[in-house]
Amino acid sequence: MSHSDIDKHRRAIDQLDDAMLDLLAKRIALGQQIGAAKEAADGPHFAFRPAREAAVMRRLIKAAGSLPPRLVFAAWRAVMSGTARLQAPLRLEIPVAGPDSTLRDLALAHFSAGMPTVEREDTKSIVTSVSANPNVLGILPFPESDDVAPWWIGVAVQRPTVPRVIAALPFVSATGPVDAFPKALVIGQGGGGPSGDDVTLLSLIANLEFSRDGITEALQKSDLKARDIASFRPPSGRPLFFHLFALPGYLSEDDGAFIDLRARLGEEVREMHIIGGYARPLVLSAELS
Repeated sequence: MSHSDIDKHRRAIDQLDDAMLDLLAKRIALGQQIGAAKEAADGPHFAFRPAREAAVMRRLIKAAGSLPPRLVFAAWRAVMSGTARLQAPLRLEIPVAGPDSTLRDLALAHFSAGMPTVEREDTKSIVTSVSANPNVLGILPFPESDDVAPWWIGVAVQRPTVPRVIAALPFVSATGPVDAFPKALVIGQGGGGPSGDDVTLLSLIANLEFSRDGITEALQKSDLKARDIASFRPPSGRPLFFHLFALPGYLSEDDGAFIDLRARLGEEVREMHIIGGYARPLVLSAELS
């Protein structure tokens, strides 16, 4: 290729850059108009909409053709994150990293390095902070049964400002089984909803004598293919167990399956709540990533 050909291609790239910048400005303007319309109709709205973003990502990656899916994901996530921050002063809160920076790395990869981030000493203080401010998103480790102070029991109640799980990180990964649990969860005061392929998180507070196997059996009889995530007995000595399950699909507490399960469990379960859910992450083959 001659120098004149290279210059010609560079000028064409410059024109494409200008066109992309113009389209980006139009996209951001449309997003702001939607946000303003929502606020006028319903009052303050939640700027981060992970279910909507997940549906858009799946569509774009499917339509990407020869473009690397990770490139498509990174480009659109930067646009979406930036647009959300123009609509509201979003802030991330994560546990103090220490030697393990996994949560910080996941948060920055998904929300971009420009998102304001605060580190907290413990997960409980993050739940409290998110409860007090609708513009705060908490990035927390995926629950495990050996957690000494599980954060998820702090959201296993039903109050207006109690945060809910609204997303999972990472949303795109190159390895691992399709049904593997994610590494982290995002909590917020709003922004949940169905994406088309989801996981719902169900918490139960049961009497000590009521076994996890009994709960699992009731879930199966209600046609809910639940997966056991974690259980926790409070150290206070109260005869209770907290249980957390993952259910396929998007489920609300108004759904017949939820109501049927509540009836099957009876008085052995003191409380049962959906604590949110997340769009099922995409697992790409190594060749596509």
